[in-house]
Amino acid sequence: MALMNCPECGGQVSDKAHACPHCGYPIQELVKKGPELPEVCLYEYKGTTYDVTDIVRAILAGDRGEAAGTLWELLGLKREEVIMVLSAIENQFGIRP
Repeated sequence: MALMNCPECGGQVSDKAHACPHCGYPIQELVKKGPELPEVCLYEYKGTTYDVTDIVRAILAGDRGEAAGTLWELLGLKREEVIMVLSAIENQFGIRP
């Protein structure tokens, strides 16, 4: 089970829930169809905005290692920071790892 933010009200809800307990939004329909992503995925880190579209696509393709490597090269982070930022990107774009 993973927690995600409801796209309707922003409340935290289980990805296994049929509907958001806060507003009733149909979560299972969202989970089945996957996240709707913008054409360009932007992520802000320490005051700078980065294009993380390739990272998001790698995560969606199931290649979290490739995503982590690209993120490491882009931001020059330590291993622990890469894991934290990768999780934050997944959360921002509604991606379940």
